[in-house]
This record gives sequence, structure tokens and C-alpha cells, in this order.
Amino acid sequence: MLRALVLAATFFDQHMTLWEFREEQHESLTFRKTLVKYNSEFVNALFLSLNFRTCRLINHQFGKGNMYKDIWDMSFEARATLVVSVAFELKNDLTTDIDSLDSIECFCDFKGLFPEVITDDVVDSMKDKFIDYTQKDIWNYHDEDPDYYRDDAYKIEELAKQFEVDMSDTIKALESRATELEEEQRPDEPDDLEGYSSGRGSDSCSDSDIDSIFNTLRT
Repeated sequence: MLRALVLAATFFDQHMTLWEFREEQHESLTFRKTLVKYNSEFVNALFLSLNFRTCRLINHQFGKGNMYKDIWDMSFEARATLVVSVAFELKNDLTTDIDSLDSIECFCDFKGLFPEVITDDVVDSMKDKFIDYTQKDIWNYHDEDPDYYRDDAYKIEELAKQFEVDMSDTIKALESRATELEEEQRPDEPDDLEGYSSGRGSDSCSDSDIDSIFNTLRT
């Protein structure tokens, strides 16, 4: 449901409401943890809506108490404040909670969107976590599916380019393991020539039988 609200939002302040919403004044932010955990779609939707109008209406009074309604426009500074809030919240989460290659990919996507909040020290720290993950955790598979190995090999190749590290040995090892699993899981194919290459079963023919057949055809 929350994902649908994020993707269906057509006004900028809808994203602000989702980010800052709490049911009661002193309660925790209702959707914040979920938006941080599944941040990719929220960040993309937020950036796409930066120039969207707001959905809030305000009353204008003029003359002798005459009133009319108009769209309340949010200033650029207010919009930037929301973006900065999202950026720093995600930075803290993305640099500490690394449990998969997807987490590292999210960090790289975030770095591309908010390069000004990611320092060189943070990038170096993430590079070390990436290398450590590929050396240890990458082999902790619960399902011997060749596609998992190939998918991770591709992800590592792309991430290695961004961190400028050589991961060719790890990539080759993953692809080799995928090939091994494919060979192991390939079903045995029946030998269509079985029984013809050696031995004579009840259905085999002797040379004299074959000669007799051809002699019959000649007459």
C-alpha cells in the first residue's frame, strides 16, 4: 500500500507528508523506517516531483472580506529542506546496514544522487565493506541455483567499476560455480544408439540376414 502511495503521488507535498507523517504529535514517524529500507523508488519519485505543484489550498482575502482559494506554493528552500532530510537519513542507514550486494548498489545510487553528502572517507569505507563481503558472505548460498551466481557475478562486475577495484578472480569463480551446477543439474540424455554398437540382442540382425534381405529385393 505504501509503495502504491509513493508511485501514485502527483503532488510534491504528498511525498513530504509520507516522510514526516505521524499519527500523534509525540509518536514516532509512521512510514519513515519503511521508506528508508525501500529507498530507491521513494528517492526517484521524490526527484521526479521536485517541480510538481502542491495540493494544499489557502484562503486569500481581499477587498471587504471577500475570499478566494488558491494553490499554496512551496518555496524552493522548503523543497530543498525535504531533500536534505532524506539524504542525511539515507546516508546514515546505507553506510551501516550492509547485508547484501543490493545494499551496496543502493549506496552507489545514493552517491550518484547526493554526491555532496558522501565524503571520500565514506566511499573508502564502503569499498572495504564491498571487498570484505565478496570474499566472505558471497558464498553463503542456501539455494544451489546457477542464476544466483551469475546474477551476483554481474553485480560485482558493475560495482567493481564504480569502486575501481579488480574483482576478476571472484567473478570467474562465481561463473565457474554456475557452470558446474548447470552440468550437475542437467538431466541424463538417453543413448539412441544403445544396443546397436555392441552385442546382439533379440532385435539385432546378422550379416547373413541383411544379405538375405537384399537378395530378396533383387529377385
